Amino acid sequence: MRTLILSGALLAATPVLAQVGPAPVRQIISATPLRFPDIKTRGDALIEVELMVNTDGSVADAKIVHSSRTPADDETARNYYLKQRFIPELAENGAPVVSRTVGKIIIKSKIPPHSSIAPDEKLINKEVQRIDRMTCKDFLWEYDIMKAAVHGRRLTYQENLFEISFAMYVSREKVPDAQIASLATLVVDAMESSAKACRDKPEQNFFNSVFEPNLLALGAH
Repeated sequence: MRTLILSGALLAATPVLAQVGPAPVRQIISATPLRFPDIKTRGDALIEVELMVNTDGSVADAKIVHSSRTPADDETARNYYLKQRFIPELAENGAPVVSRTVGKIIIKSKIPPHSSIAPDEKLINKEVQRIDRMTCKDFLWEYDIMKAAVHGRRLTYQENLFEISFAMYVSREKVPDAQIASLATLVVDAMESSAKACRDKPEQNFFNSVFEPNLLALGAH
């Protein structure tokens, strides 16, 4: 489980604004293929793949921008990232736009290869503010894209929206350190119940009116 640390000042309640954008492109972690690419390179290496992401979250194109110097591994990495799914980038007015991001496969001699599309840390605080002003309709748009991408499987806690919403909850409710790990196991359930509740009240605020009460109720049982 990744640890997300946000500043207390920016986790404080922010004014509700009209827009749900802008937002960067975000990988749908739950949709990542279970089989990691079969990388043959030994020793330390880095493969970087620039991706063009469509407005529906599919990858339109992928090209190697940093090679492992093993052409077969570069092509394996490129094909791997072509199969990834994303929440598309959102413009200021909340409209999805075509965008670019970079995926990395990091190869170290002493640990198995792993992939990464790390969010810009500077954007996390903007995401806190965006979640604060999300309506239920805004949340459902993102949630339904994620659900469609996993083809009926269960979403995981590692989704960007889930992790940041939980960090906001922990900060604002002043959750004791000893309770954080157990409460984190309830986040996916809270998101599922929030999605059901939001379909009946699309204009309500997502975080304050739906997610926070749902997680609070689940944690109380």
